[in-house]
Amino acid sequence: MTNIAESTQQRFGEMSALFADPYPLYRHLRDEEPVKFSPELNAWVVSRYNDIKAVCGDPETFSSRGLTHPFDDPHPAVAEVLATGYPMVPIAISTDGEAHARFRHPYVQAMAQTRTKEFSSAVDCVVDRHLDRIVPLGKCDVIADLARPVTVEVILRFMGISAEHIEDASRWSRDLVSFLFAPAELDERLRQARNLVAFQHFIADEIEERRARPTSDVISVMVHEQLPDAEPLSMNEIVSALCGLVMAGHKTTIDTVGNGLAVLLAEPARWAQLCADPSTIETVVEEILRYDAPLQGLWRTTTRDTTLSGVSIPAGCRLFILFGSGNRDAEAFDSPDQVRIDRMPNRHLSFGHGAHFCIGAPLARAEVQKLLARLAERLPNLSLSPEFTGERHTPVLGFHGYTQLPVEW
Repeated sequence: MTNIAESTQQRFGEMSALFADPYPLYRHLRDEEPVKFSPELNAWVVSRYNDIKAVCGDPETFSSRGLTHPFDDPHPAVAEVLATGYPMVPIAISTDGEAHARFRHPYVQAMAQTRTKEFSSAVDCVVDRHLDRIVPLGKCDVIADLARPVTVEVILRFMGISAEHIEDASRWSRDLVSFLFAPAELDERLRQARNLVAFQHFIADEIEERRARPTSDVISVMVHEQLPDAEPLSMNEIVSALCGLVMAGHKTTIDTVGNGLAVLLAEPARWAQLCADPSTIETVVEEILRYDAPLQGLWRTTTRDTTLSGVSIPAGCRLFILFGSGNRDAEAFDSPDQVRIDRMPNRHLSFGHGAHFCIGAPLARAEVQKLLARLAERLPNLSLSPEFTGERHTPVLGFHGYTQLPVEW
């Protein structure tokens, strides 16, 4: 079987523009073909706000099963490496109904036990420590020097993992993204596979530690506070879920920080406005999320024949729902292609909708708000560097963020 990265890359074909500069294409789709079958994706592409909400709000018809895939590589050498780890199995993002509830319940419990004031203070400390390091330099790459280390450290704190593992966790998480979503030569895939197995065994050791000595962190909650009267999560399921949490817990947050700063600094008046009135940070972050979403789309599969905006879709078809397009729909937002940092209400789709609404949204919002607010306070003269190229991540499966964001002050 062809691995997910290679098969997806092949199917994109001419639709690679959907991720390089997606918004003109989105406008065309919404206006002319809001539910369009794409031969390149072998899927129905859904681009209007109300249709996307309808899909997300009806998991019985539009299933998340199969949204992510177990590790699968056609090369025996890679498969041999992966066999020394833990089989990757469906987790919260790729399950529905009772199966989804088994994963979501411990996450909800962990979020409920997170003390907002203590978490907020911890994020401030993390951000300030990294800013103390880079401020004297006069310039930095926001992605590599600030967003990535801050977000990795925050998610590790949430999980109860020592900050000494930041570098390893960051590398493992990047390799997980690359292995799943970006094609590579055999030597690189072997390197990624070895790191993924190391990641799995590290997480498994943390799980066993919590079994023996429970704490209040998310790993302990995942182990000890599972859904009552449901089948307990297996070791494979917990390992898969926690590896996915590390990846999801910082990947899109990094991209939100990068996308947001690029938008704010592209017109210096926007940055000056935030610096002059930091009380606007919450609406600023929501507008950043709407205007340039870090996750542009996700998959669904129809479980029965259905109709969407007058288009008949048979059972068993794949859909790609474009959150980034819904966020620019004029039927849902006034002046959708303009950045309005005082926009209210702002019911964007960047965290999804319905049963699969992002569990970590409060943490992600807090991180981005704290990081941007601290930057505005300490570096009001921040600007984009002439070295900024605007290069985006590999255009696969909807990830949308900058590979580098050089700034100076």
